[in-house]
Amino acid sequence: MDFGKCVYDHEEEEDWLLAWSDTLNKHKLTDNKWLKNLFEVKEKWAMVYGRHTLTADSVSTQRSKSMNSILKRYLRRSFDLLTFFKHYERALDDRRYKELVADFGMMHTLPVLVASVKMLQHAEEVYTPEVFTLFQKEYTVIGDYVAKKTSKYEMVYEYNVSYRGVAREHLVKDDAANQTIHCSCMKFSFDGFLCLHALKVLNKKNVRRIPPTYILNRWSKEAKA
Repeated sequence: MDFGKCVYDHEEEEDWLLAWSDTLNKHKLTDNKWLKNLFEVKEKWAMVYGRHTLTADSVSTQRSKSMNSILKRYLRRSFDLLTFFKHYERALDDRRYKELVADFGMMHTLPVLVASVKMLQHAEEVYTPEVFTLFQKEYTVIGDYVAKKTSKYEMVYEYNVSYRGVAREHLVKDDAANQTIHCSCMKFSFDGFLCLHALKVLNKKNVRRIPPTYILNRWSKEAKA
């Protein structure tokens, strides 16, 4: 459990290094050779070092496991090369058909909005159903958070956003001149849509549409076009 927290739960390198040290001391593993070697390649596995990279919130093995389970339904070890490719083409055709069905469903059905809010209505217009569901999940909890403006420099505003009654805060910088917003949690960098902290600040400023900069084409209904 402590190791899992070191992998996933920290946003600042300084906090991560402290947590790693505390974990080793707690379990009397400061001289463990394997963990020392693991620490040397920490940039490859600790999320604190990968928050600048878009991963769609997936872990490294999810895609391969998913494809393995799909291909096992079509392929056998006994297949010769020609038979292998025949069945592999079948698998691709079936995946493409499912994609067409999903596209048709996206264009002819509407997701359920939990509230008639302009920001959610805009998200429903631009995002695919799956991404909209994730975005809506972020947006619906902003009422439980507090955003306090801490400083202003020219057109850049800084806010501390925290859950009610919890000391931990996230720093959100809003650049009104460039219409950009950045949160210390960096969710947009690795998930591709705005976090609840940034959405809280936008809501506080009466921004009712997602800034165009933060609508990734890959998550939009128009991605193929």
